[in-house]
Amino acid sequence: ASARPASLSSPAVTTLPSTELPVLEVATSTRAFVDAVVKDFLPHEQARMTVGHMIDIACSCAKGGVLIVVAAQEAFEEAFGGDETADTDSRKPAVRTSDGGYMTERLRGIPVSHPDFAKAFTEFTEHSATDRWPLTHSDSAARGQPKDGAFLICFSGYRTKCAAKLLGLRPPFAWRGVGTKHEAALASAWTVRGSVVVVRSDSGELHVIWRHGSTAHVHRVISNEMGAQCLNDRPVLESSLSIRGAGNDNGDDLYRVLCCPGLEGLRNPELQRPVAVLATSETQRTVSGRRRPQ
Repeated sequence: ASARPASLSSPAVTTLPSTELPVLEVATSTRAFVDAVVKDFLPHEQARMTVGHMIDIACSCAKGGVLIVVAAQEAFEEAFGGDETADTDSRKPAVRTSDGGYMTERLRGIPVSHPDFAKAFTEFTEHSATDRWPLTHSDSAARGQPKDGAFLICFSGYRTKCAAKLLGLRPPFAWRGVGTKHEAALASAWTVRGSVVVVRSDSGELHVIWRHGSTAHVHRVISNEMGAQCLNDRPVLESSLSIRGAGNDNGDDLYRVLCCPGLEGLRNPELQRPVAVLATSETQRTVSGRRRPQ
């Protein structure tokens, strides 16, 4: 038999190098702390309520992994609002539904605080052998459609797009130990101006992400009870961070010591490099990384 071509036999030829990016560091925070920081980040009450509702839904109603992007309608249009018939060579990110628009239509006009929204969300995240809506579903528009994609939610509390494929997004950091859903969540937070992103893994672990200038804030959310246990079990550095609304009658001000460095130190307009935030119950620091030229 003739020798195989070198291009088929040499692993060095068939292996692609991994793209080098700064490594992301993730903070561990209580829900109370995340709520307090979101209150500082989002000045409008309705926006804060919508983000809170979506965190609640991801925690309490999701039966599996889910990706939720909450932002202003104008920010979604800015990021994804190109002409659907535009040149396919365009490098602008795009959004398309995976289910023919079924979930988007089903949730039309239903606020995120309504039980019907939570019910639809639960059904969407329920796993099956095919991860599709059953062929026997009462709504013929759902039958056989994929249960896949992100939820884009407007700050007003209504859906913008559901079961959405987010195409062409590139994360600014390498998030180790996670899959494509979390990478897409980080890329969405980086791309969609002023957004807050909620991502839940199939195991139930929840992260909340947002961007402030050249900083990516990524928080693994734990319960307030777990945060209190951390305070009892491990030495904690007192934080100089002052956040509006952090304290309440339940002692949630104590949870401020569990995560992220002072926001004021990160609001430097001269900062040109992306900065990943690391903070734990034992220390606080920032890790900066320079992205390679495109």
